[in-house]
Amino acid sequence: MPNARRSKSDMEVLLSFNKEDCHLAEALRATLFLLEPDLDVMEIILSPACYGAVQFEEIIANGVREADQFLLLVGPRGLSKPQEIECKFALTRRWQDSSFALIPVLAANAEPPSTAIMRDLSWIELPVVTDRRAGQWIIQALRNSALLGVPVLNAITTEKS
Repeated sequence: MPNARRSKSDMEVLLSFNKEDCHLAEALRATLFLLEPDLDVMEIILSPACYGAVQFEEIIANGVREADQFLLLVGPRGLSKPQEIECKFALTRRWQDSSFALIPVLAANAEPPSTAIMRDLSWIELPVVTDRRAGQWIIQALRNSALLGVPVLNAITTEKS
């Protein structure tokens, strides 16, 4: 569940991950907090899908709506069904709000999802989620999109399927 913001400078990032890759998400979260300990700059909110929420679509929709940015983590287990739903809400919000960033990350030598929309994203590759240099790339992407309102999406099609 999203936490209440402490000040206008807070940034809430919804971290989406496959629950079978939960260990990678926790390690990435810890790495990001080590690199950016100032909590009034960034707050990582774990995806409700990881905890098996009963009304997950509603909770996911609310989480995406309240987040400032969406960090999509794809590990060796690939994209889960709940992540697909999260991505649907995040992409819809991105199409409606150009200041909302979707930052896709491939962890532990994972392959990008095969859908056309996912192939067109600019992926940050993170072979080791605790790699500080790669973690800095994510921090930089979060800062740039927050400060500049610049989307971290490459050219994506907005065709409806």
